[in-house]
Amino acid sequence: MRLSETQLKLLAETLSNIGIVFFASVFIGPLLGGSPRWILSFLGLALSAFCWMLSLSVIKEKNNYEQ
Repeated sequence: MRLSETQLKLLAETLSNIGIVFFASVFIGPLLGGSPRWILSFLGLALSAFCWMLSLSVIKEKNNYEQ
């Protein structure tokens, strides 16, 4: 099943927003909260990076779809 251009754009935007939520709540939150748990902070950073890379791959797919 191929997604339409609009669906791919929305999927990429949603994945990017999920990455922002992970970054803010799991990475930045514990760092500003006092005594951070470094493993949790690293996990938050890794999850947000994964979501952002997935978002970029969807954007790339969208650009390939347009051609």
